[in-house]
Parts: sequence; C-alpha cells; structure tokens
Amino acid sequence: MAGGCVDRSDGCFAFHRVTLYRGRPMKNAGPMQWALPWGLLLFSTNLVPAAEFVPLGFGVGSTNWAHSYLNVSEDGSIVVGSNTMGGLLYRWTRDTGLRAYAEAGGGDVTGDGTTMVTSTLYPHLGRVFLKVYEDGGEEPLAAPAGYKPWGYPQISQDGTTVVGRIEDLEDTASRFVTRWKDEEVSVLHPGFLTAVSETGDVLVGY
Repeated sequence: MAGGCVDRSDGCFAFHRVTLYRGRPMKNAGPMQWALPWGLLLFSTNLVPAAEFVPLGFGVGSTNWAHSYLNVSEDGSIVVGSNTMGGLLYRWTRDTGLRAYAEAGGGDVTGDGTTMVTSTLYPHLGRVFLKVYEDGGEEPLAAPAGYKPWGYPQISQDGTTVVGRIEDLEDTASRFVTRWKDEEVSVLHPGFLTAVSETGDVLVGY
C-alpha cells in the first residue's frame, strides 16, 4: 500500500515525515486520523493498554520514503517496503532489523513473510517482476513476448500466485492484468488490478 495504513492482525503504521513506525493497536477506540503540520499519522485501534511504536529505520537518509510502497505479513511481525525512486527492497523483523534486498520499486509480501515480490530491472531480461526469498534468492517473472511488466505486482498470501499488469510494447496504452501461477503465465483481461485472494484463485479489479 502507498502512503497509508495497513490494518491486519496487530495494528497499522504511522509515518512521521520519512520515518515509519509499527504500532500495536489500542483498545476500544475506532479508526482515528490526524493531519499534523509535520506529516501524517495514521493508526486504527482495538486497543491494548498502551500503544508501542517501534522505529523501523525506513527512510533514514532519504526524503523519498514519504512516497513508499509498504506491506506487512499476516501476523504483523515482518514489514516490507521500498521507495518510489528506484531504491532498494527492504525487509524488517524485530530480530534482524532492516535488511536490504534487490534494487526495486514497490513491494508485497506473503502471509508468512518468507517471500516478497517487486518490480525491477534484471540483468539480460530488462524490466521484470521479481520474487525475492527470505534467504536472498531471486526468481524473475518475465512478461510474455511483446509485453513488459508495468507498475507493481502483488502476491497471494500463500505465495503460489503473483499478479500484476503488463504493457503492450507496440501499443503502450494497452495494459492487461496477468497472473503467474504454477509456472504458467496467463494474460487475463485489460484493466486494473486491486486485490488478490489468499490462494490467488480470485482477482479483483476493474
């Protein structure tokens, strides 16, 4: 998600200019939003006695993180992000801290946090969608002949399916929702993609 709040099992995120925080939810309160002079603070609460905010290190030395693409694992323990300026794909856990992976833009992560997906320029292949694994392994997902990946991909919670949009090289106004699943690439429909189900069998778009 870009510049907003993700509310999964244990809370949302808050931006303080270029620093991202992970906060635990607060009890018996509805969604709240503050627009402050120094930035935007967002969190939704269900609340424990007090909120805990943990600086993750995203944005250190950079002013581009205000336009970051960020996602969180199902249990909230793993955060994945990258900035929009051709930076790096990052993964954060409490034990390892912030770790850089591939050069990338945009980032999504599976429910267990072990597999990420992003968009990058890959040696000898050009623009690809890229699976990046916890151990640093990479798996490029090239578009069919005559197309190139466009925008940022998403990955299903179980990690079996990557979905994104591809662009016709001869007609750059033509873009199609495409799915990578079981080592097959399926060009599905012209339009936009907004969500993918847990197993990748259902896509939502327009």
